[in-house]
Amino acid sequence: MKKKLIIQFLEAIAVGDAFGKVTEYCTRQEIKEQLGTVETLLTPQESLTHKDLSYGQITDDTEQNIYLLRQFCLTGTVTAKQTAQALLDWYKETNATAYIGPSSARAILAIQSGEDISTTGLWGTTCGGIMRSPAAFLCGVTRQDLIDNTIACLLPTHNTAAAMEAAICYVFALEAAFAGKDIDQILDAAIEGALLGSGIGNSLRTAGCVPSCAARITCIREMMPHIKTEEKLQELLYDVLGTTLASADVCSAVIGTFLWAKDDVFTAIRFATNMGGDSDTIAFLAAGLCCLYAGKHNIPPYITEQVIKANNLELEKLAQDIMKLRKRTELVL
Repeated sequence: MKKKLIIQFLEAIAVGDAFGKVTEYCTRQEIKEQLGTVETLLTPQESLTHKDLSYGQITDDTEQNIYLLRQFCLTGTVTAKQTAQALLDWYKETNATAYIGPSSARAILAIQSGEDISTTGLWGTTCGGIMRSPAAFLCGVTRQDLIDNTIACLLPTHNTAAAMEAAICYVFALEAAFAGKDIDQILDAAIEGALLGSGIGNSLRTAGCVPSCAARITCIREMMPHIKTEEKLQELLYDVLGTTLASADVCSAVIGTFLWAKDDVFTAIRFATNMGGDSDTIAFLAAGLCCLYAGKHNIPPYITEQVIKANNLELEKLAQDIMKLRKRTELVL
């Protein structure tokens, strides 16, 4: 993987996060009535949510991945222990309480109190798991790496079938997109990942009694030829399947957004932002998938520059460190 693509991928997910946060947990109706259509990066004053965050500021979606990547590159290993340490550092050093999800919050506090990380994530079913998939993907070289890395990134906080299914589904989709596969092959890979992931982690009660990501992707795939407008697709994803912070909701919304935008990263970000629900996470993940499918992103430079500046992102160095880690992995193989 070339450094330029790593940087573009990191830029895409960061902008998706910063762009989409302005409508997080808003309804489609609320967005339409108060904002019309969001076409650019909004200031805090214009935002419906996260008015306390600065112009272009990212949230936990990007921050956690950056902390994980730094930790993995520093130690040269991707393990659940390193994930737990990175999350503890993130929680202490950032404004985490402003946007941390319920599963992560509960687990991180338990880890702080000394509980075993093999048990702290046994009830984490929300999208805090799938949103760490970019770090798992960037540090993996082989298919087995991707599986092992995803488990390591989720285990301390989201060690459930619900979370693992969505995360491995998305990671397999990223792998296929990066490999230059076509749309149908990417969907096949996503379904394969979902079926594999559904057999990992706690599946007792609410940790396993959840909608199937594989079944939802199949449903979206069958319906897409009949959907001709953004509004109709948003009705399916938001009104029927849901865009809540549940793992299955975010996963299916990301795949649906990708199928609409394909190689148009900026369209994916705007689509997710205007759809509502967990808009920042959906925009964040859809942007990453579209970017790998396109091999680049088409986000207006002024938006990318603002997000990088607002968050002091050192993506050049991080990309270089990621390349070194991947190279070490290749040498071991």
